[in-house]
Amino acid sequence: MMGWIFSVLFCIGTLYATFTLGGDAALSAMLLGASESVLLCIKLLGTYMLFMGLMSVAKEAGLLIALSRRLKRVISWLLPEAKQATGAIALNFAANMLGMGNAATPFGLEAMRLMQLENKNKNTATGTMCAFLAINASALEIIPTTMIGLRAAYGSASPAAIVLPTLISSGTATFVTVLICRRLLKKR
Repeated sequence: MMGWIFSVLFCIGTLYATFTLGGDAALSAMLLGASESVLLCIKLLGTYMLFMGLMSVAKEAGLLIALSRRLKRVISWLLPEAKQATGAIALNFAANMLGMGNAATPFGLEAMRLMQLENKNKNTATGTMCAFLAINASALEIIPTTMIGLRAAYGSASPAAIVLPTLISSGTATFVTVLICRRLLKKR
């Protein structure tokens, strides 16, 4: 389905650019966009390699497990019905907080699978599943590796200056999400 949507959007965009800019300008704009995307990927590759290496060292040193242990109490309070999934949820949240989105995904999928096992109505997500998804989407992030990489790739004088604003904004978003989820879960 998504393939069709992107194909239609691409065709509409190409036709619009061709008719408004002309064929030559549209083609050169598409080629320029493609080459700039490749250059950005190459620039980000170094940043990702550095941060994923550091995160791998942190994971091997037990930082992810230690952080997830600390989060288990909070998760038991936030999502009391997710008994079996607490460990996977804690690992998911910890990985996201450390900027390890790729490592967080399998834990998030495992948490949803475990919550689905406890679900009585298999065709409908539970309130706990929805709350987990909402909190996960708000994603409290301590180390915003992608934004640091983008800022470095585009020549920022201080790429890590984004850390404090990201912490404040993601912390606020997570706090508001938790409040809303707790309130909605109490209504059920």
